[in-house]
Amino acid sequence: MDRILVTGGTSFSGLHLVRSLVREGHAVRVMTRSLERARALLPAEAEIIAGEITERLDVVRAMEGREIVYHLADSSGAGRITDARDHWRINVQGTRLVMQAAMEAGVRRIVHCGTARVHGDTGPGSANEESAFRPTNAYELTKMQAERLALLFVSECDLPIVVARPTWTYGADDRRFRGMMASVRRGHVVIPGTRTARVHPIHVEDLVRGLKLLATRDAAIGESFILGGPEHLSLDELITVLARAVGVKRPQVHIPELSTRALVWASERFGTFGGAMRGRLEFFTKSHVFDIGKAARVLGFTPRVSVSEGVGRTVLWEERVALVSREKSVARRRSLEIARPSGELRRRYGLTDDALIVGAVSRFFPLSGTRHLLDAFPRVHTAVPSARLLVVGEGAQRELLEAQATRLGIAPFVIFAGMGEDLPAHLRLCDVAVVSSTDDGLSLAAMEALSAGVPLIATRAKGLSSIVRDGENGLLVPPGDADALASAIIRVLRNPVLRGELAARISAAGRVGAFDHLADASTRAASG
Repeated sequence: MDRILVTGGTSFSGLHLVRSLVREGHAVRVMTRSLERARALLPAEAEIIAGEITERLDVVRAMEGREIVYHLADSSGAGRITDARDHWRINVQGTRLVMQAAMEAGVRRIVHCGTARVHGDTGPGSANEESAFRPTNAYELTKMQAERLALLFVSECDLPIVVARPTWTYGADDRRFRGMMASVRRGHVVIPGTRTARVHPIHVEDLVRGLKLLATRDAAIGESFILGGPEHLSLDELITVLARAVGVKRPQVHIPELSTRALVWASERFGTFGGAMRGRLEFFTKSHVFDIGKAARVLGFTPRVSVSEGVGRTVLWEERVALVSREKSVARRRSLEIARPSGELRRRYGLTDDALIVGAVSRFFPLSGTRHLLDAFPRVHTAVPSARLLVVGEGAQRELLEAQATRLGIAPFVIFAGMGEDLPAHLRLCDVAVVSSTDDGLSLAAMEALSAGVPLIATRAKGLSSIVRDGENGLLVPPGDADALASAIIRVLRNPVLRGELAARISAAGRVGAFDHLADASTRAASG
């Protein structure tokens, strides 16, 4: 397992890279300007720290203890930038700070992500790593300067840096590509020029594989590699593939290139969107085709995802996003229909309206597993700052558990409510209930939670797996595993659609009748 830092981890490519590295079991840290965005998008296992790529102390802090660095942050993810100085500050100055901090930290590999766009128009042929740089705008110019600066750290400081130059990247989560698909669906795709300009796309899954290869091949150090897909095609052909994937006739509206350039000039002249429009004009009117032979020879890189397959996957993702959006609306409407306790309980415990409540009913004895829930909660609260833990119950270990909460620094966010007279009302207050028992054959707490219609996270302890059906009315985790418990809680709290689905299935089963059914199941498990 490697200790990895990813800058630009909430960008389109960065998200896919972080998710892949986390799945492989690496300890991934992401430095981001927006904690809220990072917490919403990144896996719960990723460590998130706030920082600016242009602030030395932030970069140094992020670099501490890292072995591998993927430097993906650049000005393309900083919103609309019209001042060339901002491109330089983020792309060049930010890269310098990353390289200096990496050198001081003694990292063993830095993968610097540039762009193949630095080669400009490739004309009727193709460009390779030795082709001339022909940047056409401030972004491409400063990306070229950043790459040269990074390689200077190799020759002058012996820093183990390798450079990736990705071609145009697409795939799931790509909002720009989603917009292009929406235009195709509407039958209104404006293409300036002659339609013969060629593009060389790479699916984001192939890009991630290439980036990870760069981090492992010693022969790559000090070199630049163009990472592109298995094929290139004209814009006319790309629109045809898109139309086929979404099931519509091929739509196109062409306008002369000179007319578009006049529009761009006027936009720049009057200070509107000239920079962004110029970039789109270059994309539609100039060819960008590349030779990826060097990556194949040195890295063993072979792109696997064809354009038709990649576009098909992306269309499926776009349809899934639309479905989730509809489900969120249903879940929101349903949440208004669910009977909630009066505001008296929230006022009693000082809970704000936006607080997300994790509930637990416990007898406070060793096998109840409450200590594992407390061990999990620091991670939960870091990932979801509005989370609060409501523990209903009494027992001999209450003082020990309260001391544990204080020691973990979560005491302000944990409520030990005692054993109140209105348990159902307390449970309905919760967004998710947790049963963390390490050995429980007959869990009344689990049955009470499901009877109240609350999504449940439980351990796979004896009996509980007969009550909780994983992914249907709740989630199951290994007994005594605080990390797995934290990940499950974070998953449910971050995903209102999942909460709504679980609650809806519980409700559909019938809360009162379900209690009898669950009791029978639990009794069978206890006796067997």
